[in-house]
Amino acid sequence: MIRLCKCGCGESVKLGNRFIHGHNQKGRIGILHPMYGIKGKLNPRYGMKHTGETKKKISEKTRKNNIGRHHTDETKGKISKTLMGHSHLEETKKKISKVLKNLGKTSEFRERMRNINLGRRLPISQRIKISLSNMGKRHTEEAKRKMSEASKGEKSSSWRGGISALPYPFIWDNKEFKQYILERDNYQCQNPYCKGKIFDLDRHHIDHNKQNCNEKNLIVLCRSCNSKANFNREYWENLYKSIIEEKYRKAA
Repeated sequence: MIRLCKCGCGESVKLGNRFIHGHNQKGRIGILHPMYGIKGKLNPRYGMKHTGETKKKISEKTRKNNIGRHHTDETKGKISKTLMGHSHLEETKKKISKVLKNLGKTSEFRERMRNINLGRRLPISQRIKISLSNMGKRHTEEAKRKMSEASKGEKSSSWRGGISALPYPFIWDNKEFKQYILERDNYQCQNPYCKGKIFDLDRHHIDHNKQNCNEKNLIVLCRSCNSKANFNREYWENLYKSIIEEKYRKAA
């Protein structure tokens, strides 16, 4: 059965809809709309708010409709010009901060953001702007304390259940084993992107589990590259694993 748009245009609509999108306001836009110019307490919808469920439906539908769509440069310029010099009210800032704090606590959100930023590098022009804007600025002692508390223990993105507190196995301090790993990697940092400015070498656990001292789980890195491996762990783990596997494949 064909359902026709209720605006009287004669076109068919999807099952469950009464109007084609936008046709429910057809002929009633702007000054022709019966509610045009009626604001504040005179408006019958004054003080009415959407329920949480309705807000969620609107958000999901808007997000779905906007997938793949982007503002033009002209539109971006207009938005930027309109917002220039404007700032949020203190109450609004607190609401935004509260929402972002609660959002950041979910593991799903942290994982999604980590995957989005994995391997991304800001363009040099943007890095220079950030550097210049932060030049001479220092965190207050209170800010440092809050940052430290926010990333301590289980709150840290690098938290692995407290395994860093476990002792190294006996073989880790074995001089012959240490010498074997260094010789295998030619006494050189194995990171192909190493800048070669630091020459102090460390043995790095590829899976970040210091209890796993299997020779195929160890790789020689300089101090700088060893520190970098604590961030974007999945990326570095896959890279170093492939390097070691290739090394043993050639030796076979």
